[in-house]
Amino acid sequence: MNETNNVCGVVFHDYSKLFNKIKEVKTLFKNEFIYGGHWLSLGVSTFTVALMFLIGVSFKFELLLIVYFLSQSVYNYDHFKWIEIDATDNPKRTNYLSKNYVFIPAIILFYTSMFFILLSLYGNFESLIFGGLLLLLGVIYTNKAKKLTTKIPGFKNYYTSISASLLVVFIALYCAHPLNLQILVLVLFVFLCFLVNTSFCDLKDLNADKKQGLITLPLYFGEKRFLQTLHILNALTFLMLALSIILGILPPFASILLIFYFYCFYYIQKARRSKTNFQYLSTFFADGEFILWPIFLFLGKMAIFGL
Repeated sequence: MNETNNVCGVVFHDYSKLFNKIKEVKTLFKNEFIYGGHWLSLGVSTFTVALMFLIGVSFKFELLLIVYFLSQSVYNYDHFKWIEIDATDNPKRTNYLSKNYVFIPAIILFYTSMFFILLSLYGNFESLIFGGLLLLLGVIYTNKAKKLTTKIPGFKNYYTSISASLLVVFIALYCAHPLNLQILVLVLFVFLCFLVNTSFCDLKDLNADKKQGLITLPLYFGEKRFLQTLHILNALTFLMLALSIILGILPPFASILLIFYFYCFYYIQKARRSKTNFQYLSTFFADGEFILWPIFLFLGKMAIFGL
């Protein structure tokens, strides 16, 4: 009997160790996925799919990898440079990145190398030059643009939104699509969408931004006026989308994106509550918005064209 109990105890102990190990690995992957920037970069890649739909170019899988590595290069460089100050509002991310701090330069080099290798193999001269410019804009943002936000209210939001909107031009150049009125409208639309999105995400970084002396839009307006301003910007953004579709500049199936007016309205309105978790709301709702775009556009295209 004792011998049986001992065997059961050993087996239970082994299974317990195995389950703990699995739990550790799951936590590691979860932390890397979120704090290593993969969730955000996945959003950029899926956003690229949405832009390919809207521009009307053929799907190119390698382009998703190219923008993914571009996003990872910029994201990791930014958080590597500002890791100490970032600890104020993002202690979990800082704690995770600190454990791997010594490896981050090598990781950034890997992402950047993959970006240029893939772009050299599959892109053209114009997209290679413009892609290098986008990467440079990301580096300048970390080293210079943040400092200008101490003097110009919301500068980093405008800068980030302009950089994101230029992704439209990059995709057009990569796919040899003409830079016409449609591209200009999409640039403006994406700029406004990202201005709402990135400004909202500043709510989770209020203490860190204040510590750096950054005049972000939430700090400049105050939380109540800021959220009211976001509602106005959100309405203008989707009014522009509706007019572009009516005038035939954007395809009819793009009208399904009007749903996201209500999506943005929801998370902006939710931020008014006193016990709101801004970190969760920004990471999963705001950052996750663009992951949904290609899914809805595909459904819209199916509904209109029966594809």
